[in-house]
Amino acid sequence: MPQDTPKELGPTEFLLGSHLLFSLQPWMRHYGNIRGTVLTAAPAGSIFLTAYSIWHRRTSSTTGEVRNLIKYWYKRTVPPERDWIREQNFQPQDAKHAQPGFYFHREHHRTINDVAEMFYWLCGMEDEYRSVNNLENNLPIFLSK
Repeated sequence: MPQDTPKELGPTEFLLGSHLLFSLQPWMRHYGNIRGTVLTAAPAGSIFLTAYSIWHRRTSSTTGEVRNLIKYWYKRTVPPERDWIREQNFQPQDAKHAQPGFYFHREHHRTINDVAEMFYWLCGMEDEYRSVNNLENNLPIFLSK
């Protein structure tokens, strides 16, 4: 943020998890208050990193002042490598990713597919990801070569 951006100046609002919804981000402007949003009210010099597909919009300003914003758009040109710190006992299938109290409506099997595919991609293993329908449990199974 190039300037102090308190709530009164109309900071950007994000809807966490909305990149997993089957709707278009431009539809967000038609809604009033949305439960679970996060405001980016912050002092000058603050930086927010986000995925562009997450629903976002400017909130209403009550000051009448101009709010400035600087945006940069980066696009990965090569697949990532798994080079982050690893916890020895971490099991992806047992991880709890959602925030407490966070809920959105989406078919569970679609979320599982998207999250697993993203995890494989972030690990640099996108060629090893595939989903196989498990008819007994009606859930996908994720396999690697």
